[in-house]
Amino acid sequence: MVELVGRVVLGGRSVRAARPSRGGLSRFDAEGARLVAVGLGGAPQADPGQLAGELERFVLGADAILPPLAAEVIDGDLVVGYAARGAETLDQTIARGATPPPRVADIADGVAQALGFLHDRGLAHGFLRPDLVSTDVGRIALEGYGLDRLILGCAGREALLSALGDPYAAPELAASSAREGRPAADVRALGVIIVELLAGRPVASDEAPREALAALGLAEP
Repeated sequence: MVELVGRVVLGGRSVRAARPSRGGLSRFDAEGARLVAVGLGGAPQADPGQLAGELERFVLGADAILPPLAAEVIDGDLVVGYAARGAETLDQTIARGATPPPRVADIADGVAQALGFLHDRGLAHGFLRPDLVSTDVGRIALEGYGLDRLILGCAGREALLSALGDPYAAPELAASSAREGRPAADVRALGVIIVELLAGRPVASDEAPREALAALGLAEP
């Protein structure tokens, strides 16, 4: 049983940040993982555990990129466990109100450096969003790495495109033939997160970056 501790929506699909309840998932309990559950809408097309195991080799040596510890399908949800590294996630930071610009700059620099490790190797995070970025005493950790690949492998292209339908996904991803996220999409997602940190509120899903800045009083339209 997975204890629900939060909920966001990606393109109409329910995505839940959760932690294992007592007597629950022993594989995740032992690791002290934070869980992300994504509704698949059907039987998985591939073994999520095997897919998760294949992802770790791509980020060996990257302390700030957290590969999935394990993944399995439970009651129609793809449940993926990531190490709980930081004390706070950026969605919690945003919910407290506007973050001072110097602090935003520090966070952005930390996220950019972590992304740089992936981008220099031709990889992308693919699911960068505030609830998957954690901070603790100046350290940044990116959870959710490989989530796009896991959704693609388990549920196919349409499920991935549906899950990417939120303000942190670059619009060209939906119209592209690309099967996974690209570095440029990570950069755009980071830009949206920066705007949200400065404003202290989420950007609406239908706001373009320039429109969002203008609406938040941070730039001229």
